[in-house]
Amino acid sequence: MVKELISVREAAKLLGIGINRVYGLIQEDPTFPYIVIGDRNIKILPERLPAWKNKFLEKQMEERK
Repeated sequence: MVKELISVREAAKLLGIGINRVYGLIQEDPTFPYIVIGDRNIKILPERLPAWKNKFLEKQMEERK
């Protein structure tokens, strides 16, 4: 099956959710970037995360340790 590559913005429109929620799902579940909708096998290509989000995620990871 051919993988269709789409951006996070396109995925948000396709799934009917916000862009930040898509990033959140990618962070929560590393397998999430691969989704199947009907006969479409899609891989979401995250653009670079904003700097504030990286810092926020690093802080969260440190708190979990």
